[in-house]
This record gives sequence, C-alpha cells and structure tokens, in this order.
Amino acid sequence: MPFMARTLSRLSDSVAILAGLAVALMIIHVTIDIFMRFAFNMPLSGTILSVSLFYMPMVVFLPLAYAEKNKSHISMELVYDMLPRGIQRSLDMLSHVLSLIVFGALAARTWGEAFTKMRIGAAEMEGSLRIPTWPGYFCLPLGFGLLVSLLMFRAACVATRRPDELGSHSNDPIEEMRSV
Repeated sequence: MPFMARTLSRLSDSVAILAGLAVALMIIHVTIDIFMRFAFNMPLSGTILSVSLFYMPMVVFLPLAYAEKNKSHISMELVYDMLPRGIQRSLDMLSHVLSLIVFGALAARTWGEAFTKMRIGAAEMEGSLRIPTWPGYFCLPLGFGLLVSLLMFRAACVATRRPDELGSHSNDPIEEMRSV
C-alpha cells in the first residue's frame, strides 16, 4: 500500500503542477494577445479557442485528484463528526463507492469522446488558422481517471482499515493553528 500511495500522490501532484503551468501559460498568452491588440492592432489568432479548449480543461479537470488527495473537496462534517466511528467508516465507504460510480462513468464516457475527436481530427477554424481541438478532450478522462484511482485506493483503505498514507493536508485554519 505505501508504494501505491506514493505513486498516486506523485501522479496527482504532477498533474496539478501541469495545471498550474497551464494557468501561467494562459496568463502569458492572454497578456501578449491584449498587448498586441492594443499596441499594434494585431491580436493573436486563436486566443479564445486556446483558452477555452486547451488551458481551461487542464486547469479545471487535471487537479481533481490533487484536491481528493488533500481532502479539499467540499464536505459537510457537522453531523459526521458526532457519529460513532463504525458509522463514519460506513459513510466513508458509501461516499467512495458512489463517487467511483459517478466519476468512473464520466471517465469512461469522456475517454470515448476524446478518442472519437482524435480519430476524426476535430479542429476549429479561426480566420485562416486551423486549430486542432482534440488534444484538449483528453484532459477530462485523465483527470477523472486519476480521481477514480485515488477513490479506489481510499475505498480499499477504508475496507481494510488501513490509513490511506496519501499525506493529506488539513485546509482547516483551526487545525493548522492547533498543530503549531
């Protein structure tokens, strides 16, 4: 289990870094486009397409697993924390199983769509510029697939009563203050 935890942790960190780089490249791209538009009346072709079909899917879908690893998805723990540990474990398992079903279906569906777009060579035209759009479609199944892998690992940890060892960080400021 420690090897799997390290591997999943590194993969989720890597794709989160890739998403961060996409944000930086998007900022640079848009800034150059704005500068060229107002300074020389020559905007960069394909900026809107690049932002909406390449950068944004990377920024939105690649960090899903990173958020799961760090337990940063939205959760409501008001009643959960007051429940006995056995019920908490049952709810954890139910949550993981339901999430696996939903995100597994999303991963499978988007995987098929990405391959269809690749096979037909999906592209958009902007002026005389032909921009292939199919690579951006692979961000969805990659993000969902890695999220499913982390959820499967967490479900296995709950089922076997082992710690998940993913090195999750608390985003609770009160918990952070207590640890100081």
